[in-house]
Amino acid sequence: MTDHTGLRISRRTFIGSGSIAGLTTVIPVNAVLAEPQRVSPGALNSTLRYIPTPEGIVTRGGRRFGNRPLYGDHGPFTLMAGDRPLLRLMGPPRPLGVLLVGWRAGNRIAWLHDFAKIESTYSAGLMRWTARDPRFPDTIVELEALTLSGRDGAILRLTATGSLKAAETVLMHGALMNVNHPNLLWAADPGLHPSVQATASNHQNDGGIPPGLNELEEPFRPSNADGNRITLIDSHGFEASSTLTGAGTRLTTSRSGRFVACNADAWADPNALLESKPGTRPIGVGTVAMTSEPLFLAIEPTKPGAAPSGVPTAGSPTLAVAADKPMPTRLAPDALATAFGTAQARVAAIARRVVIRTPDAQLDAMLPAAAAVINATFYDPQIVHGAMAWNVPLIGWRSFYGSTCLGWHDRLLTVARYYLPTQKTSGPTAIRQDPRRRLSMPAEDSRFYGRGHVAKDQNFYNMQAVFFDQLIHAWHASGNTELERLLRPALDLHIEWMTDCFDPDGDGLYESFLDTWASDSMWYNGGATPYASAYACRACDTAALLAQRAGDVDAAIAHRAKATKIRTAIKDRLWNGARGCVGEYIEALGSRRRHDDTSLYSVAIPIDCGAVTADMALQMIDYTRWGLERVPLPAGGEQCYTSNFVPHVWSVREADTADTLHLALAAWQAGVDDDAWSLFQGGFRQSGFASATPGAIMCEPPGKKYASVDFSDSTNMFVRATIEGLFGYRADRAQGIVAITPRFPADWDHAALDHPDVGLSFERKDGVDVYTVVLPQPAQVTLAVPVRSIRKINSSSRQAGRLEAGIGAPRFVSASPGPVSRWSVEVPHDGNFAGTIGSDKEVQSGGREPLVLSAVGGRIVRFEDPQQVFQSAEIKKGVIVGSIRASVTGHHLVVAEVESGAARWRQMLRLNIKGATAPAQAIPPAEAWTAIPLALDADLSKIYSHKYLSPRPDAISAQIGDDGYSAWTATFWDVSAPPVGTALIPKNGRMTASNGVPFTLSPNSKNIAFTSFWDNWPTKRTFSVDRAGTSIALLLSGTTNQMQTGIANGQVILRYSDGVEERHDIHHPKDFWDVAGDYNYPIDGFSLPKTPPPTLQLDKGSRAVAMVLPLRSGCKLREVELETLSMEVIIGLMALSIA
Repeated sequence: MTDHTGLRISRRTFIGSGSIAGLTTVIPVNAVLAEPQRVSPGALNSTLRYIPTPEGIVTRGGRRFGNRPLYGDHGPFTLMAGDRPLLRLMGPPRPLGVLLVGWRAGNRIAWLHDFAKIESTYSAGLMRWTARDPRFPDTIVELEALTLSGRDGAILRLTATGSLKAAETVLMHGALMNVNHPNLLWAADPGLHPSVQATASNHQNDGGIPPGLNELEEPFRPSNADGNRITLIDSHGFEASSTLTGAGTRLTTSRSGRFVACNADAWADPNALLESKPGTRPIGVGTVAMTSEPLFLAIEPTKPGAAPSGVPTAGSPTLAVAADKPMPTRLAPDALATAFGTAQARVAAIARRVVIRTPDAQLDAMLPAAAAVINATFYDPQIVHGAMAWNVPLIGWRSFYGSTCLGWHDRLLTVARYYLPTQKTSGPTAIRQDPRRRLSMPAEDSRFYGRGHVAKDQNFYNMQAVFFDQLIHAWHASGNTELERLLRPALDLHIEWMTDCFDPDGDGLYESFLDTWASDSMWYNGGATPYASAYACRACDTAALLAQRAGDVDAAIAHRAKATKIRTAIKDRLWNGARGCVGEYIEALGSRRRHDDTSLYSVAIPIDCGAVTADMALQMIDYTRWGLERVPLPAGGEQCYTSNFVPHVWSVREADTADTLHLALAAWQAGVDDDAWSLFQGGFRQSGFASATPGAIMCEPPGKKYASVDFSDSTNMFVRATIEGLFGYRADRAQGIVAITPRFPADWDHAALDHPDVGLSFERKDGVDVYTVVLPQPAQVTLAVPVRSIRKINSSSRQAGRLEAGIGAPRFVSASPGPVSRWSVEVPHDGNFAGTIGSDKEVQSGGREPLVLSAVGGRIVRFEDPQQVFQSAEIKKGVIVGSIRASVTGHHLVVAEVESGAARWRQMLRLNIKGATAPAQAIPPAEAWTAIPLALDADLSKIYSHKYLSPRPDAISAQIGDDGYSAWTATFWDVSAPPVGTALIPKNGRMTASNGVPFTLSPNSKNIAFTSFWDNWPTKRTFSVDRAGTSIALLLSGTTNQMQTGIANGQVILRYSDGVEERHDIHHPKDFWDVAGDYNYPIDGFSLPKTPPPTLQLDKGSRAVAMVLPLRSGCKLREVELETLSMEVIIGLMALSIA
């Protein structure tokens, strides 16, 4: 064995062997390839890159390298495969080099990735390339790659058919980058490559992506071989290592060949490479004769890896397994075929774990791809947050649901065994905010970190709300008695902790504290939210059931009463009947108003947790059609933004895939199947077939800000939405119950689910829909199926059930008389059944003609008006005839019960009621305005220099920082309040706003009069006018934030000399913008007014807004009062003009 830091070996000996001598034909790189597709940063290609086939997800002629990760066997080792046959190895925290495979026949030679025709097929952890090239006209080369089972490393099989006379494969391996990267998989994530995501930032915390680590459009970078060493072992391979990082690999082939160190700079021309001397950039090269028998190849690390890549901050999560575990012995050449077979069997078993067969080939192909990710992210006994980016163990967000939905029940038991013993049984009790975090978060010696808190792998987040929800979900699905024994005391402690921290007043409503994916830069300042309350509700429901099963009647009664109290509080205090949705939160201080600009979380989670009624759920899903932004995706479906919160800051308003899929699940649970299907498609089509990575579920869609591939949150919710939403399978094995409510698209004529826990088949034939459930373990079955027919169902003892008025079609509900292993239902189907889920109508408020609403496919026999749309209404001849209340405008819902033949169903009648268009306000000319002198006492430029300490809620909560600006994330991201200036105010103070209104501002340091709930300033101020006019204009500036969106932040009161008062809201963002906030119309236009409020620029990045109000004619305006209504907000008056 010869050691080569530069491989000092006789080239004459190697060349003289005859195996690769005499090469004369040089094939330049890309010589036979079509022009590559160029993808500009953030651009979307509406043409699908990948197509589903029975063998896997296929692309032909793809151009990218390293864009499909193949994951190790429950560990961070990752093999970066791609569209073209080239492999990069990642052994966090170190890259482990590259593998190029070439082909030689006679004097012709080329790398496989340069072949003219390449087809790549990805299937659940295995990548297969089939390559053809006119230079080798009778040869088809197939290369298969996957990771080893039970150990780190790659295993490959190379086969060829056709002319193999004198054929050899050329192997090049090495170029172990001199990088120790704490976020290696994050940096290598193909979804975060600049050619894929919309922004240059990849949200890493350590400086970004090392150049050359995983370039998607560049096969190889010779400089990666700097400082490498090649050590020849024998005729079956060699070792490559980095002298700087200590990383090393071992390449082994099943057949003997000739191996040598060459110069990486010569890589592009295989002939020149084989003739080269290693120099300062040595790389291992070998040739192996090809026969009709496959060639197997393994690459294994020679040094142990470390913990998976993650976030390099104090207190980061760590793996339970030791990073320095001993390395296994080298795989012998004659063991490679068996190793490949074992690895192939492993990925095949994952692909077959849960199989669906539907008319949608893309969907069928995505489920095994998702199963591979969920399997890979289980690092026994933990589950990591993402397979690539965020490859750290965390107990949230929704990273555990998928294992349960795929029947891996033992894994959630393992997780429970690991984490529940870390739950604290004692600890601090104080309610205290952390001054090191600008008072934006609870201190480390506060109640948040006390009794009931799970100590591991959630850092400063409240991930345990969804963590316990996932354990509850797992227990119901499995009925596991050990999990039940572990869960009961832990859940009781968790409920005690939740109540003490987030419902200190005991009113049944809980504050949301950093408990969702989008919670970065969101806070509720002690306010009660529906989704935190919903998690608490399901926890109490389950605690009651656990207590009942344990014979603890008193505890069961107490928990049940608590759940009832939560549901009642949500309905009585958070429900907005006029809008048909819960509010986002109720203020803890001040006016204690309900904020009604509701986020996606406040819709999806209460529905999912069963914290709202079915009628409320129906209206809440409808709200998301108009109240939140939904965007269609080029590959099909749509995604829903998480909120309308502005100004823009990460991550309060994003098109997050997991949340869209959660909303799809909630829509299926509410019975709004068409909305669910559209949202569900938005969760996987663009991501899986039109993105950078085949079969990926991305964090956000390609082209958005954070397109990380194989993110656990998104992938798990895709699986859950598929199994529980589309196929409608929910088990409560603890009580011996299985409920199945299929939600298939109406035009599907077949579907099947093959699952470890259940088999479900649906087939339409000769006007009959047949649904069959098969259970390996008997249970009481309830099967609810749509009946798209107006014919009567022939009931029998075998098929007893009841017919319900479902949304869009009748629903037949059949329950088995006891535990069964098989249950089947047959219902009629009419191809011309016209029932529909919903219809849309735009009407004008105040119209003289009566409103007439009809249903599709039948006559209306009754209706519900939950949002009080009608002044009066009745049913005449199967239609609703009525008049709309004069005060009602906007989007509203009426629900009709429709009848045709023997069928009854419910239809959503969606109304968009247009009010009278107000005429544009006339702005008097500039010369008509007169400045009103003001007594000003503050300096706008110092607005963030004060300390805002009181009032603050006496609660464990996320709050705005003591500088009046900072979100809780600010100290973690090293963000400070922006500079605010008034440098553009001239000495005479005269400036004109964008609407043409002139103002006279103070040019000195006393240039504003602030109002605020903060003790620093008065809540309201009055300014004398004592003049008559037609218009009054206020120049306002100050602070507001994303959590004060969609509500009046303040008000202006006009008081006239005759005692009349007029009140005008200062609404954010319609009337008032933050002095320095980022209001971005291309990104957030949906959330912003069609026309921005008129502004006046005070300095670079600093603004004031002009508010012009009409005045009553013929009466003096005595005074103007300015009042702030929102906590955290500061509104100041800088100038006042009257015309």
